[in-house]
Amino acid sequence: MSDSRRLIYSIVHFLQGQLASSELSSDAKESLEVAIQCLETAYGIGLADTHLAVNRNLLELFNTATCIKGEQGAASSTDKLAADRLRNEGNELMRNNLFKDALEKYTKAIELDGSNSVHYCNRAASHIHLDQFKLAIDDCKRATQLDPKYSRAYNRMGSAYTGLENHKEAVNSYRKAVELEPGNENYRTNLTIAEEKLREVGDSNSNPFAAMFGGGGAGGGGGAGGFDFGAILSNPNLMNMATQMLSNPAMQNIGQQLAQSMQAANPDLVEQLRSQMQGGGGSNRNNGQDNNNGRDDQNQRGSQ
Repeated sequence: MSDSRRLIYSIVHFLQGQLASSELSSDAKESLEVAIQCLETAYGIGLADTHLAVNRNLLELFNTATCIKGEQGAASSTDKLAADRLRNEGNELMRNNLFKDALEKYTKAIELDGSNSVHYCNRAASHIHLDQFKLAIDDCKRATQLDPKYSRAYNRMGSAYTGLENHKEAVNSYRKAVELEPGNENYRTNLTIAEEKLREVGDSNSNPFAAMFGGGGAGGGGGAGGFDFGAILSNPNLMNMATQMLSNPAMQNIGQQLAQSMQAANPDLVEQLRSQMQGGGGSNRNNGQDNNNGRDDQNQRGSQ
């Protein structure tokens, strides 16, 4: 039982560290907290039981137990040549958009020579094209561990974080790529795009009306000044909020002015809003169309 408790202590310690990860959602972290409490209760342990600690953390022990050939010792010249050949075959498959087949080639290359950072970085590219962003990040991290100055791996990591819409970490990754290779215009462009995305997310979070009035512009399906009135009509929470605001006598003058402005921009809009507030139902034709804008373009750019 003592060995089991030491193992559970290591697991709990690892899970506690995962609570600080920026890659996990708040719901996922709540689930981890519940799991930690259950393990501590079942085995009668807590982080204060330091006598149960071992000299290496769980992740290090796992990596040691599952180490790939060549990671702890140099791969043979024969294995290295075979791994390089597999990687080249994977590159050709990538050019032909056969991403799953390329992934298999890169994985076999890593199994033969796990000390080559390029194998991991190339496999990350295939993961990105398959929307396996977390696996791509893991491969990029391994590549940068093997070669801390591998700028392409940081750039590719930025693409993977962008796929997860984690724009903060994408900026950090692209910034590192630019630091290592400041003359690479591709990296600089990716960083600029990620910084713009991060600012947009920040503006949206700080402004509760951003979803109501954001992102229209010319051709954006909005009204005056780029307002996305379609978002108002299709969002029941915003419609309820607008109804409550306009039912307040103190807001009626403002509401009348807003209605006049909206009617000038779109003569049919006020009637649509009135119908929606009375339960008539608004248009949903714009709902969800822009959720993935820019991601594919950025992934392509980051995978070259």
